Amino acid sequence: MGHIYDDFMRKTKYPHLAYQEVFLSSQAEYMKIKVGAQLIVDSLGRLKIDEALIGGTSEVKKNELKENIQTEQFFALEGELKSLNGAYVDVVHMMAELDERYKADMKLLNEFEDEHRKDFYKLFAVEADKHKYDLVDILKAQAYIFDMQLWNKAKRSKSVKTHFKKSSIVGELNAKTYLKHYLSTQDSNKSSTDTKKLFELYEYPVTVQKDYILVVSATSQDAMDHETAIKDLDKSYAVESFIDEIAAIKWAMKNSVKVLALEELLSKVGGEKFLRIYAKNVLSNPKIMFISEKSKFNEVAISKLVSPGASSKVLAQNVKSIIDEES
Repeated sequence: MGHIYDDFMRKTKYPHLAYQEVFLSSQAEYMKIKVGAQLIVDSLGRLKIDEALIGGTSEVKKNELKENIQTEQFFALEGELKSLNGAYVDVVHMMAELDERYKADMKLLNEFEDEHRKDFYKLFAVEADKHKYDLVDILKAQAYIFDMQLWNKAKRSKSVKTHFKKSSIVGELNAKTYLKHYLSTQDSNKSSTDTKKLFELYEYPVTVQKDYILVVSATSQDAMDHETAIKDLDKSYAVESFIDEIAAIKWAMKNSVKVLALEELLSKVGGEKFLRIYAKNVLSNPKIMFISEKSKFNEVAISKLVSPGASSKVLAQNVKSIIDEES
């Protein structure tokens, strides 16, 4: 797919070539005139050779005629020269006619090209972008599958687990986590060209492999404080906070939620009822941090139970511990 993508980018880089080689070559009327124009060019080439040959022969005959003016051969040579001059005039006349026809054909071709060029370029750009994004989506999916398969095998390796533990690498075992750890030991301003490319590469999984932390609180102040504390703890965390339960569920339906942090007492429904509604409408199965006084729950699996009196910083640390436990 990488080769297909590179080939596609090369072919769509120059729309004027596509216009010539793809669009114009498929237009019957245009190609008929173009083929005819090429035949004229070929004919003109042959006539130029004839012109040069006849002209050269005429000069020879003229010289012979001057040398044999008093001989019996004069009249024969004179007849040959007249014949050559006639042929020369015919060739020149024919070349002039073909040249006019060629100019007329080229005018028609240029008018045809000018008439359709702008529309073609516009449509070509739209279609090229559409197929480019399709190819990019396929490559993204393949890269994701490859990364997932690679690290699923790595997770079963004792040596890899030992390396991560000794290196104090925390987080999900994937390329994003490993790159984050490695690049934290590098100076982006002083690093080699290859390492700088890794810094660029790291930006990709950061933007596309977003596993969100969803915060649902009763008040906007609590939601803001919790979100800020989690982001301050680790800048790589993607956090969204809501006080509107319906809006929170609609958002979760479109995004991947890794950790759901919510309060027991929300603005419209209780925390447990919210979780039951969430489970019915959202496909993702996040780890749950519940801010509640309760210690027992009938239908809900809680990963962390936090006291309502805990600070936002404590809540953030609990969120981090949930994420780290998954590694």
